[in-house]
Amino acid sequence: MVEKVNEEVISEENNGTHFLYSETEGVIDSSEKEFQPKDMENAEPDTWSVQKIWNDITEVEKREPKVRDYISFGNIGKDDYWSRFMKMKGIPESNPFEGRVIRIFQAGETFHDLVKGVFRSAGIYIFSQDDLNEKGERDWSEIPATKTQLKQFGAFDILVGGKPDLEKAMRWIETSDMTEFQKDKAIKIAEYFSDKFPNGLKPMIYEIKSINSQAFWGKKNYLHEAYPHHRHQLFGYLKANHKNPEMLKRVEEAGIKVDSIDEGRLLYISKDDLVMAEFPISIYNESLIASYKNDIDTMSGYILRDEEPPKPDYVIFNKRKTLPFQKNKIKYKVRGCYVMNWEVTWSSYFTLMTGFKADKVKDFEDTLKAEIKEKNEKIKAKILAKVGVITK
Repeated sequence: MVEKVNEEVISEENNGTHFLYSETEGVIDSSEKEFQPKDMENAEPDTWSVQKIWNDITEVEKREPKVRDYISFGNIGKDDYWSRFMKMKGIPESNPFEGRVIRIFQAGETFHDLVKGVFRSAGIYIFSQDDLNEKGERDWSEIPATKTQLKQFGAFDILVGGKPDLEKAMRWIETSDMTEFQKDKAIKIAEYFSDKFPNGLKPMIYEIKSINSQAFWGKKNYLHEAYPHHRHQLFGYLKANHKNPEMLKRVEEAGIKVDSIDEGRLLYISKDDLVMAEFPISIYNESLIASYKNDIDTMSGYILRDEEPPKPDYVIFNKRKTLPFQKNKIKYKVRGCYVMNWEVTWSSYFTLMTGFKADKVKDFEDTLKAEIKEKNEKIKAKILAKVGVITK
C-alpha cells in the first residue's frame, strides 16, 4: 500500500520501515519500529570513534555507602533530614544517580576552572581547597564536633582577595594556554583590578554553582536570594574559616592583613551563555546564624540519638513559585503556592521513601495532583476574597 503525502511531507525508507516526516511537525506516521540514529554508538568493537571512547572513559565510579560521623557542608539547609539520615547511616541508595547525571555535576568543574582563570587573570586568586597542597593532599574546611553537634566537613571552591599583583597576573596570562583573544580580555581584567583596587581587596570565599540557562532565566526569581542550601553551605565555609590562622596567613601573603574572613559570594553561572548572578553571604547574617544552628542541632540530634527522622512532606509551600489563575475573565497572579517537593523526587532514596520505582516518578507525581490542587484552590479563594470577588 502506497501512502499518500502532500508536498510538505518527506518519506524515507529505513530497513524496510516506512516513516513520514513533516518539516514543521516532525514524525506524523510510522510503524512500531523506532528510528535508530546513525551514530557510532553501536559500532563494531574493532572500530574506533571519539564518541565511543569519550563515553566509555567518562563513566563514573560508583561509591560504596559508608557510615559518616560528620555533616557535609553541601547538605546543610536541605529539609529532607530523612534522606540525609539514611546516607549518613550508610544505607545503600535505592536510586543512585545515573552516570549521565553525575557527569553533569562533573561538567561543572569546567566552569570552576573558568572562574579560577578569571581570578588568576585579575591577580587576586589566593587558594582553592580543590587543589592539592605541597604534600599532594587536599586541605579541608572543618568545624569540630561538640557534645551536641557533629563535625561539619567539606571543601570550598576559591579564596580570593589581597592586593592585585599585575606583574604576577601578566606572567600567568602569558604562560597560559588561552587564545590571543582570551589573553587580551584577561589583561584588561588584570589592569582594571590593579587600577581600581591598588590598596587591595578584602578576602572572600567564592562558591561557584553552574546551572543550565532554563533554570537561570526561566526561574530567575528563584535566585533573588540564592538557593537556601547553597547559602548554608557557604555560611558553613565562612564559619569554619572565619578566624582560621592558616587562611589568614594565606591572605597576608597575598598582600593584605586582616583579622577575619567574614564575607563570601555565591556565584551562579549559566552554562549556555556564561551570564552570571552573584550573591553576598555574611558571617554576621543573623537569620543564617539561627537557621544554620537549627539545622546542625536537628541533624546531629537524629544521629546521636539514632532516631530515624520523619519522611519529608511530599507537597510543600514554595514562597517563590507563581500561581496564575483566572476568574470572571480577569487574570490574577499570586506569589507563593503549593508544589511537589523536589527533594523527594531527587532523593537517591526515592523508592525506599515512597515505594515507587525509579521509572514511576510520573505515577508518583500524579498521586499528588489532587492534594496540590485542593491546597492551591484555598489560596485562590483567599486572594479573591481580598479583592472582593465572591466565590461559591
